[in-house]
Amino acid sequence: MVGQLLAGVAVLCVWLWALDIPASASSGGPDVLAPAAALIEADTGAVIYEKSASQPRAIASTTKLMTAYVALRHAPLWRVLTVQPYRPAPEETVAGIVAGERLSVSDLLKAMLLPSGGDAANTLAVDLGGGVSRFVGWMNAAARRLGMRHTHYSTPVGLDTPGNYSTAGDLAHLARALMRDAGFAAIVDMPSARLRSGLVLPNLNDLVGRYWYVIGIKTGHTSDAGYCLVGAARRRGATVISVVLGEGSEAARDRDSLALLNDGLSLYRRVELITAGHVYARVPVSDHPGVRLALVARRSVSLIVRAGSKLDVYRSGVPSSVHGPLAPHIRLAKIIVRQNGRIVARVALVSRVGLAPGAAADAPAA
Repeated sequence: MVGQLLAGVAVLCVWLWALDIPASASSGGPDVLAPAAALIEADTGAVIYEKSASQPRAIASTTKLMTAYVALRHAPLWRVLTVQPYRPAPEETVAGIVAGERLSVSDLLKAMLLPSGGDAANTLAVDLGGGVSRFVGWMNAAARRLGMRHTHYSTPVGLDTPGNYSTAGDLAHLARALMRDAGFAAIVDMPSARLRSGLVLPNLNDLVGRYWYVIGIKTGHTSDAGYCLVGAARRRGATVISVVLGEGSEAARDRDSLALLNDGLSLYRRVELITAGHVYARVPVSDHPGVRLALVARRSVSLIVRAGSKLDVYRSGVPSSVHGPLAPHIRLAKIIVRQNGRIVARVALVSRVGLAPGAAADAPAA
């Protein structure tokens, strides 16, 4: 009976969810004009949409995502560094930090990621790597470890420099890794930030703050790269990551990014399937007629589920009866979760209480 109820609840959840999805969400993807684009679901990395996603291109200041990735692996956020002298290129964006002042890695990341400060990127590279060249070597090593096969770095800043390129697909993969870092995720979700020095920094990603569900990540623009944006959004428990490269304007960059993010979010939501401690079976106690032992889930399970997925949730191995003595929290059965025919979770069903020899059990029969 409980197994039938579990399966019924799972089917009902998917059915009700499908009713909420507009037909356009499954029409083959949004109409994106960017020369290269990608959209992935952040929890699993599943690809939702691609357009020339493996084509290497200039990536402007989205380069700084790898600068942040390397910095976070070489220093804690609280570590204090000395701002290095920096001569920006014409029209290059800087945060306005002052050479010689002392700033935490956290503040330097804010200065690099929000207003896209090349001065902050340079300081992180020089102070942590002992020089730009060594730091760039770390960036390329990290790209190889992450499987970014079509990426190469020659600068921590992201100017139009020979040998500095990536792809929409590789940048989406890097962004997914970065968003697992709570400190990084908190920074890129700020519409603006105030450093301990008092300097106020705006976020050039104007989608953050304008749309409550947009949570990052990084803009970029040079003459070679065009307008670029690595974006992220979260709604109904699901997170998606978008990349657009080579756009002709900020407006086009934002329009395509929003189209991708909204399309991805329309396809996914988190579904709570199993609750730890909840009773999913009651088993007769052989030597106590009318008494049953409650079996509870050992842990909770929730899944990010795409529209149209088939979920099967059922019990397995529930005994026809039990008898004492029996310790509490002993595994007696399990719940199995299948998504599209593949087992994605197994959860033990354990005795809620113990049975002493000849003692009454947990609960009377319903």
